[in-house]
This record gives sequence, C-alpha cells and structure tokens, in this order.
Amino acid sequence: MKVSLAIGLIVFLLDGTALHAAPSETGIASTQLALKAPDEVAVRAVIASFCDSWTKHDMDAMHSLETPDVEWVNVVGNDWRGLSDVRKGHANYHHFLAAKSTCSVDSVAVRPIAPGVAIAVTIFHFGGTAPDGKPEDTRTRSSTVMVKRAGAWKIIHFQNTTINPAIQGPADPLNFDEKTGLPGPAR
Repeated sequence: MKVSLAIGLIVFLLDGTALHAAPSETGIASTQLALKAPDEVAVRAVIASFCDSWTKHDMDAMHSLETPDVEWVNVVGNDWRGLSDVRKGHANYHHFLAAKSTCSVDSVAVRPIAPGVAIAVTIFHFGGTAPDGKPEDTRTRSSTVMVKRAGAWKIIHFQNTTINPAIQGPADPLNFDEKTGLPGPAR
C-alpha cells in the first residue's frame, strides 16, 4: 500500500501538476490544480471541435471527441450512456431536428479537478433554422467533463442546460436581497 501510494505521488509530481490550498471568496480553503498550458489548449480545442462538428453535422468528427463510456445529458434531460447510444441520439436529432442548426462558442472556462481530469463550462450559441422554419437563437450552458487518456483529451460526461435570459441577473437567487428575499440588482 505504501509503495503504491509513493509511486502514485511520484507520477503525480513528475506530471508537473501541483496541488495547493487557496482560500476562495468565501474564505474556505479549496484544493486547486494547475493545468499545463498545452492541456488547457487541448481542452478548449475539444470544445471548438465539438461546435464545428455540430455545425457541419459530422457525427464521425463529433463522436471521435468522446470516450467509449461517455454519458450525455442533453438539454431536455435525455440521459444517453455509452458511445453507441450518444451517437444514435445525436444522429437522429441532427437528421430530424437540427439539420440546419449551427453552433458557436460564446465563452469557455476550464477548471482542472484532478490530474488528467478537467471541466469546461461553456456557453454555446445555437443558431440557424429551427425545424419549424423559424430562426433559432438559443444559448446553453454546458458542463463538459474531460479526461486525458492515451495523451488525448476526450469528453466523458456532458450536461447542457438552456439559458433562460429572464432568470439571469436580478432574478438569480444569488442576487436576492438578504433581508427581503426579493430579487435585487444584478451582481
């Protein structure tokens, strides 16, 4: 047990990532990891490639970004497990509902959570034409968990939520007045 723990520590240190405790805005110490610049670039490239493959409706390119054991919780709450089901769900969706949908990335925040594991919180903008022929203009916020396997970053878990502009800002419960409990000014 001690030998395997020591070996694990050596591997971790040789990887170049360092753990440190840092106080958060709330004053609670949190463990943070540093992500090497090439790894952050690679994680961001996966997000960009996902969006590009969505716009091109290229299922091969899209699903080459995922691990075989990927889990996908889509914007309406469907939970697809395994590459085969995720691929089938997206293929059917793109064939029938998203044939003219486009994707762009508004923002990406990357945070490592363990060696070889990172979360990318992304705001996507989906445009183009909706199935009913009307223009599509939807923004979503996704949490994409990625793992580094065999030197490549891959999506292992994805969850997406539609952003409701009416609830952002003052209607966000984080902005409620502490005395009245009513919505307050945007933070």
